Amino acid sequence: MNATGAARAQLSRWLGPAAVVLILFLALHVLRGELRPHGYHEIARTVRDIPLRQLIGAFGFTLLTYLVLPGYDALALAYAGRTGERRVAPRRIGFGAMIAYGLSQTLGFPAITGYAVRYRLWSAWGVSSAEIVRAAAFAGVAFTLGIALVSGLALLLEPAEILARAHIPAVATRAVGTLLVAGVGVFLAWSFARRGRAVRAPRWLAAHIDAVSGWEVPAPPPRLVLAQLGVALVDWSAAAAVLYTLLPDSASLGFVAFAGVFVLAQFVGLVSHVPGGLGVFETMVVLLLGPQLAADQTLAALLAYRAVYYLLPFCAALLALAVSEARARRAQPGSSPGANTANAAVVAARAGVVLARVTPAAVPFAASLATFGAGMVLLFSGATPSVSGRIATLERVLPHGVIEASHLLGSVAGAALLVLAWALRNRIGAAWGFSVALLAAGIVASLLKGLDWEEALLLALVLGVLLPFRNAFYRRSALTAEPFAPGWAFAILAVVGASVWLGMFSYRHVDYASDVWWRIHPHADAPRFLRASIVSAAALVMFGLSRLLRQAPVAPAHPAPEELRRAASIVARAPGTIGHLALLGDKALLFDPGGNGNADTSSRTPSDAAMPASGTVVSESEGFVQYSVAGRSWVALGDPIAVTGPSAREVRAELAWRFREEADRHGGWPVFYDVGTESLPLYIDLGLSFLKLGEQARVDLTAFSLEGGRKSLRRVTRDVERTGARFEVLSADRVPGILPMLRAVSDQWLANKSVREKGFSLGFFDEAYLGRFPVAVVRAAVADASGNDIVAFANVLPGGGHEELSVDLMRFAERAPRSVMDYLFVQLMLWGKAEGYRWFSLGMAPLAGLEARQLAPLWAKAGAWLYRHGEHFYNYRGLRQYKEKFDPVWEPRYLASPGGLALPRILANIASLISGGLTGVVRK
Repeated sequence: MNATGAARAQLSRWLGPAAVVLILFLALHVLRGELRPHGYHEIARTVRDIPLRQLIGAFGFTLLTYLVLPGYDALALAYAGRTGERRVAPRRIGFGAMIAYGLSQTLGFPAITGYAVRYRLWSAWGVSSAEIVRAAAFAGVAFTLGIALVSGLALLLEPAEILARAHIPAVATRAVGTLLVAGVGVFLAWSFARRGRAVRAPRWLAAHIDAVSGWEVPAPPPRLVLAQLGVALVDWSAAAAVLYTLLPDSASLGFVAFAGVFVLAQFVGLVSHVPGGLGVFETMVVLLLGPQLAADQTLAALLAYRAVYYLLPFCAALLALAVSEARARRAQPGSSPGANTANAAVVAARAGVVLARVTPAAVPFAASLATFGAGMVLLFSGATPSVSGRIATLERVLPHGVIEASHLLGSVAGAALLVLAWALRNRIGAAWGFSVALLAAGIVASLLKGLDWEEALLLALVLGVLLPFRNAFYRRSALTAEPFAPGWAFAILAVVGASVWLGMFSYRHVDYASDVWWRIHPHADAPRFLRASIVSAAALVMFGLSRLLRQAPVAPAHPAPEELRRAASIVARAPGTIGHLALLGDKALLFDPGGNGNADTSSRTPSDAAMPASGTVVSESEGFVQYSVAGRSWVALGDPIAVTGPSAREVRAELAWRFREEADRHGGWPVFYDVGTESLPLYIDLGLSFLKLGEQARVDLTAFSLEGGRKSLRRVTRDVERTGARFEVLSADRVPGILPMLRAVSDQWLANKSVREKGFSLGFFDEAYLGRFPVAVVRAAVADASGNDIVAFANVLPGGGHEELSVDLMRFAERAPRSVMDYLFVQLMLWGKAEGYRWFSLGMAPLAGLEARQLAPLWAKAGAWLYRHGEHFYNYRGLRQYKEKFDPVWEPRYLASPGGLALPRILANIASLISGGLTGVVRK
């Protein structure tokens, strides 16, 4: 990727978040104008004066909403075919919906939070992946239709005078509303016309693309569509009723008109892309209700609405899921109820472990957002006046310095929690420890600076949510090494800006003279706010500058000899054999910083970054990623390589995260090519999707022999040995002496096949590379004119601990006996068995095992078609049939990548890497 392309990619990543923050600040500016006649204390008093009956009513409508929400899931599962005896129990649907919506409505990003939880729970209840995909698609369409319907009705029915208040043209809103309602009507009419019949690909398309010939999607039946629209109307009406109930009795606005205001404000908040519409939704409601209600009363109701409708269900969802998993843990065989109840800390910790496994994408995200919210609370608390009576109480028992220091500590802790929240999102173990410490410090500071027990209770709740999930934060990366996403950086900027806005609004009556900064008094809230804001902002600025001034990473370079020696030491103790391909020297290496030789060599040039000496003993926590870059694709070959040991899993996880961060830093796509099933949960955590590449053939050497049904292999062995050929494995120290003979065989093979050397995932003839390994050779009875008796060879890749054996570079001469490679494989497997190896890898059969089923992804259908009909491109079927004669165990192999529209470019980039450039893709 050139410098211009990288700069454009970085700019595009920053423009979106910058626009969102700008919209937020504009909304706050408008809100400040609306609140000009009202002060902070007036609004706070209005919030406290909300009658208990109104709060109970709002809670009741919130409960009604969460009783209706499972309807979405029930209808989606019915569309997926889970009806009758196969239906999911209603209590399970309700439980899953409460957790999924409780998290997603508060955190946003339902595809990450709600759907992650829903997938884990539904799959555990026996719902197949195909049914989950179909249900999720139906739920997505139904959600869109619901928003379109209620928004369209709101725009059509909203009184013109309310729209004029927000300077929204009535003609435009009526036109948009008509289009939205008409779109829903067209979809409903289409549903009635189809009556549940499947939609198939057009004939003209199926005639040209065989992969879509069997493609069909059942049209949703009218009864399900009508039911979904009904659920949407009830859901939105109940949500609007929550806020309507919290409005004062003096509000002269009917519920129907208010529901239009509510939906319109929610629609604007959704379009603004501000998470949860925070600030934008409030500003729109204050503007639209301006003629009927004072701004301070509306804002007080909105603050209570956020607490009742968002915060309480979020906490309840986390608590319900944690309790459920703790009960499931206690119910497991061998679990003693008495022992578990005797130690609540152990139960909580185990619940955290189980929950982290059940919802790997939701737990860090929820903990991150909760910590971010705690930081917001501390900053906003530091920007608002304290309660005079509580300060007077503290003044009698504490020195002034303690109050001042606690106020400053609380604000700085809040700013630090905003930063740590991003590290929690990336599962950094150190961030968990620092967050726990800062939350505890925040609790103490909240009590010492003004007896803010409500704030301390909220922080304690966040701390209690965070504590059980220690095992979900397993990465050992340094906090300062984490790259900040633009969205997160602007989110911190938005919170700090909003806290300053809140402080300036709270103390706008204060005369900001020169001495106000240094004024120290128990009731001098404005000076404390100014000092805390300056110190917190300075700490964030210093943190930002320290990251900006770090040495910029350079483009990945091929490994230096010292790095190759280090990689060889690691590969020799790793169980697999794919790591040996790093020794080709054509790929960059990213080492684990926690292992021996902590230098980060992912972005080095051959002349810098001193590495450990060749005789260095490898740490049991060491590993590396081998990768190349083509276009925007940063392609890692295989799973991260790690030395066999108890920490191997953590090393692989850390390396995968660091590789993704390195790619992100350069504006690239992180791609893992040819990975197994064991690490798929890790790539899910990284936010990657999967494409099945084919299946790897592995022969169980403990059961391999030429006896029994191996008649064809016995015949091959006899036929080759009758020619006088013999098999031999030469140790690595003997290989340099035969390299000229191997070169002659290789050159002849390339010429006869009319192919050129490949790379990346395939070995090429390199003397330094071949000299590192044993080489299996087949020698003819009679040498050729040059004295070369080697007619076939393959370099042998031994896995650590005698776990796996494989070959890479395989070549044979024109005069070699027929089926010589079969003979070489058979003899090498027998040799490996005698040496104590467990498996022999025959490599991958591309596109094997792909299914062209109705609900299979388009890429899988295309791959299955190519496997069946692409013989003139590549002998896909023949390769699998050849390997099948050895009776292997077939294991699926995947591509983990961002997917989506980037997938075609990623596949083209991988092809160019393997083929040695774009010309190699179209040439042999």
